[in-house]
Amino acid sequence: FHQHYGDSHQLSATELIAQYGRFDFVFIDGDHSLEGVKQDTQLALALLSPGGMICWHDANPKDRYLDVRHFLETMPRHALATADTYIGGVACWSEPVERRIRDHAQR
Repeated sequence: FHQHYGDSHQLSATELIAQYGRFDFVFIDGDHSLEGVKQDTQLALALLSPGGMICWHDANPKDRYLDVRHFLETMPRHALATADTYIGGVACWSEPVERRIRDHAQR
């Protein structure tokens, strides 16, 4: 388990993978801006091991976190999130979770 503090936009996927290997889990709790969550997600995808999971903090509507929610609703992946009534919340994505969501939607 490695927790990284600081500006995630200064991190290099290549350097992190060289030092730690691919990541099974990435938890994003960044600056909450639309551009910030996009950049953090791109980094997480580059780091992720096959079958690994990404989770985003503050995925539910709170005025100052609406960019996170907007990103999650428009990204080309299907994430599983806590209920809208749970302010703050978390959303998670992995390839296996996305397959299950798509399979369920097709029923």
